[in-house]
Amino acid sequence: MDRDEIVRILRAFDTVGLEYVLIGASAMGFHGIVRATEDLDLFIKATVDDVMVHVATPQALYRLKRGTVRPIDHQDAAALRQRFGLKDEA
Repeated sequence: MDRDEIVRILRAFDTVGLEYVLIGASAMGFHGIVRATEDLDLFIKATVDDVMVHVATPQALYRLKRGTVRPIDHQDAAALRQRFGLKDEA
């Protein structure tokens, strides 16, 4: 996941007032510390209302899983694509 993608996600959280903390390798990358992994780790303060609003759609989950290096994520992405008839975005 590249820096611009992470910023878009975090701005979306800010827009809806979701409280979060970016942690892990991505957080270190924003401080100039290069890591081998590029996953996005978040700690989110969620209320019952937040959970009802911020559930990931199959398309969002597919986009996250298709770009990883783990074979299990590629399998998950393929299953999501088939089950929900998802298409890659241009």
